[in-house]
Formats: sequence, C-alpha cells, structure tokens
Amino acid sequence: MIFTRAKMQVIRRRASAIAWRASKCVVYFVILYIVVSMRVLCSLPTPYQRIKKQLRTNTVKIGTILTTGYTVFDTREAAVSAALGAATALAYVGTLSKYVDTIDRENQPFQSHVLLPGLLFGFETACIRAGVYEFDYSATAVCFLSYQLALMTFLYDVVHEMLLEKDEEDLKPP
Repeated sequence: MIFTRAKMQVIRRRASAIAWRASKCVVYFVILYIVVSMRVLCSLPTPYQRIKKQLRTNTVKIGTILTTGYTVFDTREAAVSAALGAATALAYVGTLSKYVDTIDRENQPFQSHVLLPGLLFGFETACIRAGVYEFDYSATAVCFLSYQLALMTFLYDVVHEMLLEKDEEDLKPP
C-alpha cells in the first residue's frame, strides 16, 4: 500500500494527537496510583513489602514529576516519551520485585525485567524509522531511570534515619 505525502501527514497528526492524549492519561493514572498507594502503604504487614511498596511509590512520584516537567517545558514528543519511560520504569520495578520474590526457589525464573529497556527503545526506534511518531530518546532514558532516583531517595532516607538514631544515642548521658 502506497501512501501519498498528504496521507502520511494526516497519519502523523492523528498519531501525534493520540499520543498526546495517551500521555495525559498516563499522568492522570500515575497521580491516581500515588493517591491509592499512599493509603495502602500504611497498612502493609512486613518490612520487606513496605520497602517494595516504597520503592514503587518513589518511582511513580519521580516519574510523574519528570513527566510533568517534560509536558510543561518541552515538546509534545518529549512529553509522550517521558510518559512512556516512566511507565516502563514502573513496569521494570514490578517485574524486578517479582523476580526477587521468586529467586529463592530452585528453578531460576527468566529475568524478564532485563528485556524491558531493550523493548522500549526498540519500539521507539521502530516508530521513528516507520515515520509514525518522533520519540525523544533522552526524555525516555531520563524518565526510565526514575527508578534509580527512587532507589537513591530510599537509601538516603534509610541512612538519614540511621544517623539520627546514632546522634540520639550519642547525646544520651552514660
């Protein structure tokens, strides 16, 4: 099937409009997820589950902040790419936590979380080469790495609490 230049422009405009609506939906979904997860976070039974939930919540928060920044201050393509990167980061954390949960079993499960970054960038490359949509690789990469920032904020909180406890112990009279 041969497309004329005018048909391709119409297809690109429609794809751009659909992608923009999808990025707005992702932002709204992420905000809803934060609200729901904050309520659930308080009622988790074990410290391990609380750590997993906190990492997921931090990933969503940082991904939302970065996606909102790209939406407000950058192009539409960057905003869509950022939303896609943040959603993939959340999926990465979810599959990684499932892998860690099953690591003690005898048969090692397939590490599906390793495929997610490659699938993401492969999808973007295929869309760019096909002329469907112009993704912004840098926005995708930054927002995908939001899970790393979430991990760093979690580690900072843990170390900060440990130092505060040590300071309190040092201030107690012998």
